[in-house]
Amino acid sequence: MASKILHADNHLVNKVKTFGENIFDEKVAALEKARKEFPKALDNYVASLGKNGVETGHLRVVLRHLEMYDPALVVQLLKDVAKDGGMIGNVQDYVIAFDHLGPDFYPEVRKDCWKDGGKYGKLLAYASALMKYGDAVYREARIDCIKDKGALGNLSDYAWALAVFEGEYTRVRKKLADGEKIGDDENFSHMRKTSGFDRFHLR
Repeated sequence: MASKILHADNHLVNKVKTFGENIFDEKVAALEKARKEFPKALDNYVASLGKNGVETGHLRVVLRHLEMYDPALVVQLLKDVAKDGGMIGNVQDYVIAFDHLGPDFYPEVRKDCWKDGGKYGKLLAYASALMKYGDAVYREARIDCIKDKGALGNLSDYAWALAVFEGEYTRVRKKLADGEKIGDDENFSHMRKTSGFDRFHLR
């Protein structure tokens, strides 16, 4: 059955044109603002990381990010990294974290990681924990990781163990904290071999 062709009236067409032009104007304005801010943002990024003895990573990657993502976003992330002094990651880490977390979760996860001083993993470890295992596991793993002072791994390791061992997580965590070798436990020896349990270990 052939579909009907709907003929839009001129009023609707003109309305869409007007709104469309406004959207273009907003995007062009945002792009122009980002273009003007980019040189200073990059200088501050390099200076901030250099001051803290943190490697900037390959700066050419910034150009790739500008091509792949919204330039205004990349400029803002450069500012974020500079503000954090590069202590929880470089611009590539921030771009990947934002790409995975989105605007809703990125600010909170960045704040958590910065508050923890990067002691339990950099920004990507935090982003990975939330993205792979969900908000509930992320929060519980963070509490335990802070409580243990990261003795058994970073936040991503704790989230992984919590998700894998589920109801047995507390017992396994206690055994590791007591210095026992989990591989000697017949209940977990197979799981250790097949799931990469060595990521969750005493350091």
